[in-house]
Amino acid sequence: MQDQITQKIVSALKVKLTGGEKEQVGQRGTDNIEAYNAFLGRNGSLVSVHARWYCEGIYPFQEAIELDPNYGQAYRGVAAVYYQVTLFTGLLPALNISWTEGRLRLREFTQMAMKKPTPDAYTLSALLYLSRRQHKEAISELERGLALDPNNANSLF
Repeated sequence: MQDQITQKIVSALKVKLTGGEKEQVGQRGTDNIEAYNAFLGRNGSLVSVHARWYCEGIYPFQEAIELDPNYGQAYRGVAAVYYQVTLFTGLLPALNISWTEGRLRLREFTQMAMKKPTPDAYTLSALLYLSRRQHKEAISELERGLALDPNNANSLF
């Protein structure tokens, strides 16, 4: 029903969607409603500056993965936390990991997210390439993400 309402709103607003955007309208990334709810529980909270609270944001994503091991967006959520803690190293103690371990986990969870890629997963993949100074590959990943969603804020940033 939610998907039907979304389609009606898009139609009523006469919004022209690209092919990638049409595919994404109403997609949750999982059919497991419990996994989706766990994912939603913390997806918006990744902007907190309180290290412990921020890092605890990883647990709902991990719960979503346990509920649906194929949930790409949840893997992307975990990867995003590891990206942030390795970028802002003062967050590392909150997860009790080293920078190297955080980068390894970032790479691992990004690879899992790329099995069902979203624009944000492509952005994380691009950031990994960028950190290795592989600029052409980073640009290619961003272009793939933007092809799915030309208005994705993370990809545009």
